[in-house]
Amino acid sequence: MTATTRRLLLLLALACLLAATLVGGCKDASSSRGVSASLTGTSPRQPGGMRLLVTEMHGAFSVLLSVAPDRPDDRRTLLRIDHAPNYAPRASTSPAGEAVAYTVLPSGARSPDTEAVLWLVDLQERTPRRLAERLDLRIAPVWSPDGARVVIQRLTYGGPNGVEIALAEVDVRSAVSTDLARVTGPERLFPAGYAPDGSRFYYLRYSKGGAFLHSVELRSRAGRQIARVGDGAVRDIHVAPDGSSAVMLALEGMPGTYHAVGVDLQSGDVTPLLPAVSRTEDVGVAWKPVSPPVAAVGVVDLGTSPGAVVLADGTRVARAGAGFDVPVSWSPDGRMLYVRAFRGPSADDPGPEQPVVIDAEGVRRPITGAAPLEFVGWSDHGS
Repeated sequence: MTATTRRLLLLLALACLLAATLVGGCKDASSSRGVSASLTGTSPRQPGGMRLLVTEMHGAFSVLLSVAPDRPDDRRTLLRIDHAPNYAPRASTSPAGEAVAYTVLPSGARSPDTEAVLWLVDLQERTPRRLAERLDLRIAPVWSPDGARVVIQRLTYGGPNGVEIALAEVDVRSAVSTDLARVTGPERLFPAGYAPDGSRFYYLRYSKGGAFLHSVELRSRAGRQIARVGDGAVRDIHVAPDGSSAVMLALEGMPGTYHAVGVDLQSGDVTPLLPAVSRTEDVGVAWKPVSPPVAAVGVVDLGTSPGAVVLADGTRVARAGAGFDVPVSWSPDGRMLYVRAFRGPSADDPGPEQPVVIDAEGVRRPITGAAPLEFVGWSDHGS
């Protein structure tokens, strides 16, 4: 396997987290056909504190697990999700942690571009509801701050322009969907996130001219181009908890490597993160939920030291014992960081992967499973 192929495989895997990235007609918003809860009854708010939610894929089904981040052996199965073989669901937790929205490719379906279905499960009731269908599987639902809506992506083939892509907002109670942005032909879209007050939504548009950050006002549907953020690929985009800026990884140079940049959402100014930190490439970004919020960047510095997670002020908050860490998400209290730890020296040669939770004292706790794990979110609901 060439270095270029290894890099592409890693970048494809990292893109699946976006935050890490879904709408269509809904025939039955209350049906739970094809998805079964593994446990029944109610599930009260978890008295033991914040827990980690992950999915574990077993071929033709996945299980949603609740894991104690400080005691990874304490894990409980919340839900079984049946799906097409080897197509894991894409899931995300609501802001309050009481529900999970996920897209899944049903058993018998063939196209992850157009045949995925959007489901919602309340972690107390554990009875999934179908909200929409004919969606793009590979974009995880993006929640509104009030937990009342999610944004997903839909692809349609066969029109005069070949392919049409739409980002749409789905009401989680009524299942009514409304398009927020639409492109055709060679252009592509990627959802970024909501403003903290839920008044607007941010997204990336990719075209031959580069990657552009846009916003749309949800009441008036007025759109605005905020900034051109890169010549080529841009990924791992996250809106700051206070709504002031967004951070992302932009592909730069030849041969291309990713570096973290920040965008002021008012002025559109694009600036590099960690300008004083010497490193070879950046592999991930995540906001630490403090006041004001601080961006954390996973960096790789070939030939000098193991990879590190570095705050935007240059402070190193975690180091990999070997290899490098890809920051995925901080817990809501900012005391724990979920990372994808790789043993290899770079994105060209990542080596084996191990999910790890790092606590405020720097203690690393591996999260192991019987099958591949994928991050969903944090929650203090569920047993």
